[in-house]
Amino acid sequence: MPKHSHRRRGPLADSLKQWLRHGSGAAGIAILSGFCLVLSEWLFFVTKPSFLMSADLAQHVRILTLTPWVIALPLLVIGLAGSLSVRFFSMRLADYVMALAAAALLTVLAMLMLDNFTYTVFGVRSFDLTGPGRYTYLAGCMLLLAFFVVRIARALDNVRVRKAVVGFSLVLALVAGVGVALTRMNGEPGELEVDRAQRQDLPNIIIFSADGLDARRLSAFGYQRKTSPFLERILDRGLVFENSFSNSHTSTGSIGALLTGRLPTTTRVNFRPDLFREEDAYRHLPGILRTLGYFNAEITVRYYLDADDFNLRQAFHWANRRELESPVPINLPPGLLKAWNFELYFLRQVSDRVFNRLQYIALAKHYTDPYREVMQTGGEGHDSGRLAQLRYIIGRAEEPFFINTHFMVTHGSTFPVYTRHFSASQEQKEGWMTDFYDDALLDVDLYLNFLFDFLASRGQLDRTLIVYTTDHGE
Repeated sequence: MPKHSHRRRGPLADSLKQWLRHGSGAAGIAILSGFCLVLSEWLFFVTKPSFLMSADLAQHVRILTLTPWVIALPLLVIGLAGSLSVRFFSMRLADYVMALAAAALLTVLAMLMLDNFTYTVFGVRSFDLTGPGRYTYLAGCMLLLAFFVVRIARALDNVRVRKAVVGFSLVLALVAGVGVALTRMNGEPGELEVDRAQRQDLPNIIIFSADGLDARRLSAFGYQRKTSPFLERILDRGLVFENSFSNSHTSTGSIGALLTGRLPTTTRVNFRPDLFREEDAYRHLPGILRTLGYFNAEITVRYYLDADDFNLRQAFHWANRRELESPVPINLPPGLLKAWNFELYFLRQVSDRVFNRLQYIALAKHYTDPYREVMQTGGEGHDSGRLAQLRYIIGRAEEPFFINTHFMVTHGSTFPVYTRHFSASQEQKEGWMTDFYDDALLDVDLYLNFLFDFLASRGQLDRTLIVYTTDHGE
């Protein structure tokens, strides 16, 4: 018998040893790839007008030191799963599984860099590809992914490469400590203590706004043309604010002030890419209603009037055809979410850029150019879609609900109207044509009529507060 006996290691210990020997290299490459992706995107945003213009030095440091780890975290889990598969499959297969995690990040990085280059130089990006070009791009991404997988798996055979990668990852881990040290905890976002049993007594609330609507052009307020016949019929049933003034000449500043109750001169949010920051990101009407048990939904325009896009946190549950979820795969303490609010916003922007492109190239999503949607369309095509979303939310949301909706048919300088009453047999050969604008006002009046009729058909009209407003005048 041997003089010393050793206790036999269990399956978990063997798997962890295999991961340290082989998976640590792939994990290191995933971390380095995450850092390269963050650095590339940081350079993309910081070299053009973007939300990073309002970031301070500490926030820049945290973006570069902490966010790579958040990006790499799910890939590290994949790498660990690859090492666990060693017990059931071959070591070589496990290497390729672990290499896939790092290769995915490198492929995404290459795709974004190519998109940035072609759009800057030629004005063409992946979203502009259709038909064979779209399939070719998808095939190219798949080939690039396979190339990176093979190259990384082979590189991991080299002990020196593996040690160097792990060493660089440890350096990045130490540098990340600087980002943590620069984190200033400001306390947790406050919540109201409310008796949830009172929810049944709370009214539903709908903010119904139209872009650039001038009250002087509404027949309900004396305009000679019948541009708001439905509003005229219900005017005596509501409370009319005759001295209501816009808080900004821009939609972002005005609607931001409406939702927060604070002036753009205070929040410094007047036009994209301005963002709500620190306390302002958490102090708003949707957040208060959310603590009262409301289901909050928003139907506006992405990248233009979307509250999540200008960083209102803990505001809406659902916005513009998407559920709003945390951009990180783990639940952080509320105080840390608040302290890292700006960094998490950066992650949301990066993930949007990545997944929107991947879904489009994979034929799983249709892309709508937000600038083109705001400036050239918005009538029958898009506002009808907003009406459909409004009907969908009202029909499925648990009461009480709060909906912020904004219609775009009255946004100039041209008006893609559905109603052709004043503009019959005419063409919009120039901007701001009176007859087309008046028909756009008729469209909005029609939408308001639809909302009232739909609520009445469901027996919800008498328990719903409807706020009819605009962001600014014509």
